[in-house]
Amino acid sequence: STDPNLVLPKMDSPHPYYVLLEATGFNPEIDDACFIDILEGLFEINDIADAIIATNQKDRETMWALRDNVSHLSSIWPFVTFDISVPINKMESYLNKIEEHLKSTFTEYTLIIFGHLGDGNLHPIVSVPNFDLTKHAKINEIIYGHLSAVDGSISAEHGIGIDKKPYLKLSRSEAEINIMRNIKQALDPKGLLAPGRIFD
Repeated sequence: STDPNLVLPKMDSPHPYYVLLEATGFNPEIDDACFIDILEGLFEINDIADAIIATNQKDRETMWALRDNVSHLSSIWPFVTFDISVPINKMESYLNKIEEHLKSTFTEYTLIIFGHLGDGNLHPIVSVPNFDLTKHAKINEIIYGHLSAVDGSISAEHGIGIDKKPYLKLSRSEAEINIMRNIKQALDPKGLLAPGRIFD
């Protein structure tokens, strides 16, 4: 980060993945010792390569700010953001596929990924030079098009809406969509609630 207020000790080398983990218990002395023991065990079996531990509230807030402060994304505007879900054990293969597809489609692109590992929620952010509606549609096809193969979903926490509506069939079967239609009809027979946001 270029923000001087978001400075933490640097890791020895860059890594392909970074996980921000917060654990809460009832006895700080015991909890801290247990947390260190767990990290040491993960180091021993090579599940993690490096770690930075917050030792005070300022460190904690700085770590979360690195995750939550998205103002630095203005440097790659315009971009497309997504809210998808992918099973954790299939995330890497999915991300490799979309990276390959982006690389074969655009001569230049920026791909940034963050999300919530615990619930399989990913937020890919894609930027390409000379962005226009045609490129936007192609980016949508790339991000959504590889979800079926990994049992993913086009929406994790932000709903469907007009933009995602054409892609709903990629992560829901016709039977599931019909059930959704029936529920919508039963709860909103006059179509007054968010009309056209999921079904025409």
